[in-house]
Formats: sequence, C-alpha cells, structure tokens
Amino acid sequence: MNSKPFEALGFPPFRRYISIRFFINMAFRMQELVLGFYIYKLTHDPLAIGMIGLVELIPFLGFVLFGGYFADRSEKRKTLFWVFSGYLFSSITIFFLVQTFIPLNLALNNILTILYGMFFLNGISSAFLNPSWFILLKKSVPEKIFANANTWNSSSRQVAAVLGPALGGLIYGFWGISTAMAFVITFIFLSIGWVFFLEKHPPEENISPSPNRNELFEGIYFVWNNKLMLSMLTLDLFAYFFGGMAAMLPVYAQDILKVGSQGFGLMRSFLALGSIFSLMIMTKFSPLNKPWKNLIGSVFGFGISVMGFALSKNYNWTLLFLFSMGAFDSIGGIIRSTIMSLITPSNIGGRVSSINSIFLGCTNELGEFESGFSARLMGIVPSVVFGGAITLIAATYSLFRNLGQLNLSLEKLQESNV
Repeated sequence: MNSKPFEALGFPPFRRYISIRFFINMAFRMQELVLGFYIYKLTHDPLAIGMIGLVELIPFLGFVLFGGYFADRSEKRKTLFWVFSGYLFSSITIFFLVQTFIPLNLALNNILTILYGMFFLNGISSAFLNPSWFILLKKSVPEKIFANANTWNSSSRQVAAVLGPALGGLIYGFWGISTAMAFVITFIFLSIGWVFFLEKHPPEENISPSPNRNELFEGIYFVWNNKLMLSMLTLDLFAYFFGGMAAMLPVYAQDILKVGSQGFGLMRSFLALGSIFSLMIMTKFSPLNKPWKNLIGSVFGFGISVMGFALSKNYNWTLLFLFSMGAFDSIGGIIRSTIMSLITPSNIGGRVSSINSIFLGCTNELGEFESGFSARLMGIVPSVVFGGAITLIAATYSLFRNLGQLNLSLEKLQESNV
C-alpha cells in the first residue's frame, strides 16, 4: 500500500512530462479512431485497418535501434520537437487529403496510398519518440517513486485514451473527419508548445557520436542476458500479439453491434476507462508486492475478457468486457514498466527502451495486422476468440514455468533474476 499516492505529482519536471504526453496521446487516440473508422467505411475490409499497424511497424523496426542510440546521445527536448514536427506534417497532409470541399478526384487506391504513406512516416517518428519518453520519465522523479510515477504516467495516457476516442467519435459523427483532424492538429501544436517548458537533458557520458556495433546492440545484449526482463517481454509478446483486438473495434461497431461512429468512440473509451479505474486503485495498492503473480493474473484476466467480448452480442456487455480488458492490461503494464525502469542502467536507457518498443510494436502494430488477417481468414468473431484462447495458453505456460517465483517480492524477484 502506498501512503503517498500523489507523491510523483509533487515534482514539476514530472508534471510537465505528463502534460506533454497527455496532449500528444489525445492527438494519437483521436487520429487512430477517426482514420480507422474512415478507412473501414471506404473499404469495408478489416484487413485494410490491420494494414495500418503493419505499415507503421515496418519503418519502426527499421529505425528503432538507431532511435534508442540517438535518445542516449541527444538532447531530449530537441528530439521531441523534431519528432512532433513529423507527426504534425503527416496530420496536416491527411487533413488536406480528406477535405470534402477540395475536389481531389482521387481513386480509392490513391487515397489509401497517401494515408499509408503518412502512417509510414509516423512509424519512423515513433522509433525515435519511445526511447526518449523512457529517459525523460527516469529523469523527472527519484528512483524510489518510479512505481508511483509510472502509475500517474499511465493514468495520464489513459485519460487521453478516454477523451480522445470519445471526442473523436462525436466530432466525426456530427461534423465529419475534416473537423476531427483539425482537432488532432491542434493537440499536436499544444504538445510542441509544452516541449519548450522542459528542462534540457544533455547526452549521457561515454556515448560516441558514431555508434559501433557493440554500442548499437548493447540494449539487445542487456535484455537477452536479463532473464527477468526477457521473461516479461516474451509473455507480453505472445499474450497481447494474439489477444489485442482494438483494431477490429470498427468492424464490431459497424457490422455486429451497429452503433456507428459515436458508439465506436464509446467502445474505445471504455477500454481506457477500465485502465484508469485500475490505475487509480494502484496509486494506493501497488501490484508490485508480488509482481510475477500479479502479472500472470492480469494476463489471465485479459484473455478471459477478450473471449467474452468476442462472443457478446449485447452492447452493454461488450462495454463491460472492454472495461475489464483495459483494467487488466494496465496492471500488467505498470508491473513491466516499473521493473524495467528499476533494473535498466541510465547510460543505456534509450537502447533498452528501444528493445522494449520492438516487443510492444510487435504486440500492437503487428498485432493489428494479425487481427485483420485472421478476421479475413476465419471471420471476425472466431478470430477474436482464437486470440483470447492463445492469450490464456501463454498465461498458463508462464504460470507453470514460474510457480516458484509467484510469491516473491519485487526485491527478491530482482535478486533471483528469473
């Protein structure tokens, strides 16, 4: 139990940090929702939605190791400025593309090509952004309150994940995609403005301007030799790669539940509301007393919720299952991010974070493609049931493989390094 649930918010650098993340995540979540729904309305093909994740993942994987190295050797405020500028360029391009009052007369394939091109650019930007986030978080608070800071950091993201889809769905439903994209651009501008209030963080010492192979792959070596981190990331990869189904929400909203863009926005919001609920609980009751047991339990809960969502034909039950999915996902996320923050040396923080981002990218972006491909191959409901079943299998395997570690505290778990 944490007697000081608001402790991290007492540090001004941390407050500025989560403010930036709030505005940029509002932009991301709004754009993700409106463009996913827009593309599905254009194509009526779940694979077209899944392609968004694949197109973002390819450049992300190509640049993420350089992104981690760059984060370690660059001034973080400049990095955020240029990364956000990349997001701004792609959003402005999409804004003009979808304008209904400009007679572009483009064929559907040309529209999709431009949209996917902007997603490709966003993938490059993300490769440099994610490692910088990790380093800035570590520098904004003392090590002893990383768990509390991670909880509030995740809470800020999830509040944006509630408001972004809800606002995006309403704006898209009543005023169209052009107005929704105008709001996305506004939030990116606000993020850029907040960047200038950050403190400067110079590069870590002993980082050469040009990376050699050992320096570039140092994050890989660290993760591979750290059994605790490798076990967590592997569980995450298998469970959420198959269990992640957020990209298929437009299909459920449009074709199965028939609730339209406003209902779709509410569905996305309930995922985040569940996360916020569990995050608020975790500010008082930390899941790190028995981290491995709680991590496996959260994956079990997530898998069961996915299967319930897949089989539900009632909108209210669907919202309840989405809420529980968000709640269980947040528990696992806090455990993983806190342990990674505690055991990663500062001088390789960006490079280790880049490896974590590769696993997350495979579970999120590549998972979106897997969802779309499986939906076309098996049908939407069987594909989501299949994903939930794989998640439960992954959690069961991890449970029996780590029975001896379930009741260990965080400190004992780190010492045993399994």
